[in-house]
Amino acid sequence: MPDETALHFGPFRLLPSRRQLFEGDRPVAIGGRAFDLLVALVDCAGDVVPAKVLLERVWGRSVVDDSSLRVHIATLRKLLGDGRDGLRYISNVPLRGYCFVAPVSPAQAGEAGASTDAPAAAAGALPPDPERPGRLPTPVRLLGREASIDEIAQRLGACRCLSIVGPGGIGKTAVAVAAAHRLREAFEHGAVFLDLTPLGHAALVPTLLASALGIAVDALRPIDALARHLQGRQLLVVLDNCEHLIDATADLAQQLLARAPRLRLLATSREALRVDGELLHRLPPLPAPPAAVPLSLDQARSYPAVQLFAERASDGLGGFVLQEADAEVVGEICRRLDGIPLAIELAAASVQVLGIHELASHLGDRLSMLVHGRRTALPRHQTLRATLDWSFDLLGPAEQSVLMRLSVFRGWFTLEAADAVCTDGAGRLDVIDCVGQLVGKSMLSADVGGEVAYYRLLESTRAYAQERLAARGEWAATAARHALHQQSVYLEAEAGREQRSPGQWIALHGRGIDDLRAAIAWAFGAGGAGVVGVTLVATSAPLWFALSLIGEYRQLAEQALAQARQQPVDAIRLMQLHEAHGHALWHTRGSGPAMHEAFSQALALAERNAAVAYQLRAVWGLWLICNTVGDYAGSRRLAERFGDIAGPAPPPDTALTHDRMMALGLHFHGEQARAMQHARRVLEHPITVNHVARNSGFQFDQRVSALTVLARILWVRGLPEQALAHARLAVQEAQQIRHALSLCYAIANGAAPVAFWAGDREAARHYTGLLLDCATDAALDFWLAFGHGYRLALLLTDADAAARMPAPPLQHPAAGQLLRETLCTIDATLADDDLLARARLGGGSWCAPELMRVKALRLLQQGEGACQAEARQLLREAIELAREQQALSWELRCTMALARCWQQEGQARWGLPLLTGVLERFTEGHDTADLRAAGQLLYSLEAG
Repeated sequence: MPDETALHFGPFRLLPSRRQLFEGDRPVAIGGRAFDLLVALVDCAGDVVPAKVLLERVWGRSVVDDSSLRVHIATLRKLLGDGRDGLRYISNVPLRGYCFVAPVSPAQAGEAGASTDAPAAAAGALPPDPERPGRLPTPVRLLGREASIDEIAQRLGACRCLSIVGPGGIGKTAVAVAAAHRLREAFEHGAVFLDLTPLGHAALVPTLLASALGIAVDALRPIDALARHLQGRQLLVVLDNCEHLIDATADLAQQLLARAPRLRLLATSREALRVDGELLHRLPPLPAPPAAVPLSLDQARSYPAVQLFAERASDGLGGFVLQEADAEVVGEICRRLDGIPLAIELAAASVQVLGIHELASHLGDRLSMLVHGRRTALPRHQTLRATLDWSFDLLGPAEQSVLMRLSVFRGWFTLEAADAVCTDGAGRLDVIDCVGQLVGKSMLSADVGGEVAYYRLLESTRAYAQERLAARGEWAATAARHALHQQSVYLEAEAGREQRSPGQWIALHGRGIDDLRAAIAWAFGAGGAGVVGVTLVATSAPLWFALSLIGEYRQLAEQALAQARQQPVDAIRLMQLHEAHGHALWHTRGSGPAMHEAFSQALALAERNAAVAYQLRAVWGLWLICNTVGDYAGSRRLAERFGDIAGPAPPPDTALTHDRMMALGLHFHGEQARAMQHARRVLEHPITVNHVARNSGFQFDQRVSALTVLARILWVRGLPEQALAHARLAVQEAQQIRHALSLCYAIANGAAPVAFWAGDREAARHYTGLLLDCATDAALDFWLAFGHGYRLALLLTDADAAARMPAPPLQHPAAGQLLRETLCTIDATLADDDLLARARLGGGSWCAPELMRVKALRLLQQGEGACQAEARQLLREAIELAREQQALSWELRCTMALARCWQQEGQARWGLPLLTGVLERFTEGHDTADLRAAGQLLYSLEAG
């Protein structure tokens, strides 16, 4: 009778029918329940077995709870040495069950020495001695590395030598071992593994390989003996951790590859071997969640970095389960650790001491905190500092100096920037060569996909190098050079902004925002240079606005203005500061005395210095205030003043801004036909299609702004379908250019009100939600007030929603008169007496007919004869005013109100021709709310 089939995993042999477990040849004492549990898990190796299934299989009908299962799982892990030397057997999958993760292979029970790690028996194959140097380590469970293993296995089939390169702690060894296990069956003589870490002398590298191969070599000429032995053998040699003996390893590799044609080499190192025919596989970090992206629990678990963190935290805590409330924090931890497996494992080990949220708050001190590595790990992998010490000590003096000085950068930098920061005049460093060496040795990451190459340090490396720089006493001088370089960058950016499209300009400078922050902080700090800080804040304003970081910029501008009051500052920089501060105040706090003061100061300085461009910008800012507070006559005057300053032949972008100002000013003033001409002129100009000139410094994208204004005008003039189409297009284009200010403007001033006016509640709800999200994310309080107002308008007509959600405030003090007027045109119940009185006196020109109608309806509700007469007169005046303004939509609403009034008095025949005449002038939009209501009213008038 043949021996039963045994199941092998790691050093263990499991014989289920005999109920025996061996570690090598030694029997393992194991309890009955634990044995049954092990068999159940091994039978389903690789699959998650629910706890309920395990309980039923092991305990049958006995009533036990999950705690018994957890106790026996813990017992099994201890017996198997789970986690020792990095070997994993049983993994708990949160909320799902348990999984046996070690490779399992069958063999005849009588084969006591069978080992899954031994090469296939063949002539010349290595004997399966588990103690022999060169035996492949047992593979560990890897997360997120399958693509790399597949690529390495595939490429080694087409090349003689492949090197896995990457920074310390990224998992090169684990990936190499996994790839070697996958490949070894394809090699007649199997695979050997050499860990070069313990070697302290180059001459020992060939000797270690000879020992692994089990051959004796001449101490004086070891490579010759190795080459003769390997000449006819098909073998895979894994050379692990080559960086500290890189020259000797490369020499050995070069000679053996030339003399042993069937040999393949797989190396791991911080840098390439640089031998003939070598291919590189740069091992990337584990995918981690991106910054500032909300994460659900399921989304977080989809990232291998988060999976590793949760698994290692579970190992330490014995039952840790990632919760929904912790998903974003863990994602942030993994991102800040750059997806480096070692750093993540060390951080996860700290959870049992600090907890997740406390761990996140301590990551700034990661070099001191991440120290709880596995006792069985190599010494340099037991703390993050030890890993970085190992890499740093392998660098030459010049490379060490450059690395330390580069730590001043917070993000990506160019070679030009590196040279400016690293060169101090005391001694010329070959920065370009050092940067190349640091990239090759995996101490710097490189992005060479664009016109300009960019580089950055991983966060942990940066913190380490920065600590070294401070200890050497060079931090202050390096930070000063960094700030001066940033100043030159933004002076150049200011001069070249008109030559690039907004997208190109933001792509060029947006990735440097963290370095800009650092330079400003240094300049305004103790020992800094305040004038440098003022220049940086003034010249960088377009970037902060383009990135919608306006709340942060307002604080920086106020800090810079305070600095400017203490020392002389260039007039141009002061004008820039006042102007940018005014815009920042508007978007975050709304119009008010401080905003008016900022633009007035900018205008006074511009006039004193005959700076036409800054006069235009300051007038534009004051024009914004007029629109916000409802001074529409002032808005028109300032638009005309802008044109006078610009002169008869202004640049195209200035001319278009003037047209846009005139369009909005005339629209608010009630001159809709002229307003439409100016708006169409903006859209028809080629410059609004050429992105180089769009978003020219007046904060909103020219085309988006023009589409928004035209949408309002079209609706007021009785073209609702075109209005809705233009509003949609404005929002789409703002989203395409990813500009939060333009998007808020397009929705608040165009898309949302037009949707409300047309009766498209679904579109209004969509736009309101989009506005609230965008304004909240970018901290734009002015535009957030519009979102709250529109949300209130929705709630007033949705009883179910009103019952579920508290009503938001009617307005924010920042929003001003325009929001109050807009809301009154959407829902008459939101009109107040002061607003209605203002309409009769000539205020609120753009919506004066509508406000007069609302006032008339309130008079009619009083039911007195005098009030009814006044209401009818007010409606007649509103109709006349709407006709003067060519505001057909307001005329329709006022005519409907007057017709209903006559109908209630029994004089329906008076309203019939009046309403018929207005309806005949509409050429579109017959399915919108007002026109549907007008059609129903007309039917009732004809019937009455």
